Amino acid sequence: MKKSISILIIFLLILLTASITACQSKTPPGEINNTMESKKNNLIIALPENIQSLDPQNTNSLNSMRVIANINETLVKLAENGELVPGLAEKWEVSSDGLEYIFYIKKGIKFHNGEELKADDVVFTFERAMASPFAGAVFGSVKSVEKIDEYAVKVTLKYQYVPFLAALTAPVSSIVNKNAVETAKEEYGRNPVGTGAYKFVAWVSGDKVDLEAFGEYHVGAVPIKNVTFKIIQDSTTAVIALQSGQIDAMINIPSIEIKNIKKDSKLTLYETPSALYEYVGMNTQKAPFDNVKVRQAIAYALDKEGIVFAVAEGAGIVANNQLIDSIFGYTAEVKPYPYNVEKAKALLAEAGY
Repeated sequence: MKKSISILIIFLLILLTASITACQSKTPPGEINNTMESKKNNLIIALPENIQSLDPQNTNSLNSMRVIANINETLVKLAENGELVPGLAEKWEVSSDGLEYIFYIKKGIKFHNGEELKADDVVFTFERAMASPFAGAVFGSVKSVEKIDEYAVKVTLKYQYVPFLAALTAPVSSIVNKNAVETAKEEYGRNPVGTGAYKFVAWVSGDKVDLEAFGEYHVGAVPIKNVTFKIIQDSTTAVIALQSGQIDAMINIPSIEIKNIKKDSKLTLYETPSALYEYVGMNTQKAPFDNVKVRQAIAYALDKEGIVFAVAEGAGIVANNQLIDSIFGYTAEVKPYPYNVEKAKALLAEAGY
């Protein structure tokens, strides 16, 4: 007797979406900084969900991370071309066996509370991240971290982990101020202290987060003095607020709203590749997904192009792997499974379904 298989939800696919932002004024992308600089004082950006916490090591909320990225910084940064470049660390060394990393911290960097960034802050941050349930993907490979001197830290890995430097660019790796965390304790997530371009001012739960330009920012002065992240959960309301000038920008616009944005001559829509993707995850340790033919059948049965068109309204592409072409490790040699229902049926039959 043939077994039957019922796939209840075949909605997700490996789908590389575009990061979409809309903002006021019809300005070419190359001139956006000049436009914002002319405003000088305030920028209001709409976020689609509430903020969970402004503690980098205590949240997995994407919207929280967007705010955190303006307050905190990481040892290593990812340049627009995908290259790993110095952040708070001026340089680093990697041992020949790939297990030890020594980071040399830039001198003179100030936290928002006036204290200088030193090795103790980095060690404290990394040890804190190692104990965090939100940082396992980045720090699960870390065996130990130790201070060499005031401006040097050594990180030892349990095993070779090639993406380690790239992982350190994630917001969860943001360096926090040791004294600030120990003083605020559980309330640190509402009173963050970083080294970033903007310092925390206020957070009204469910409404907004206010930031102010940090006068001693080590990279230099930023053109906009005040930035407000405004929580507007309804996308239609956010678009109306954008069109009426109540906000200056909104990000990750739902595909259903894109047409309305494009029709408005007062607004500019920016589309850039995103590293976010959706996928079908299958537990290969459990039936029926322990059978490779079943997994292949599901891959063939997914009309990925159709989902991009119908669900994302064209605001995305079918990805061939988890990386975009600007990230190290991407390969065009891997091809996505084509949509082929007959092939899927045949594979299921071969698998006994």
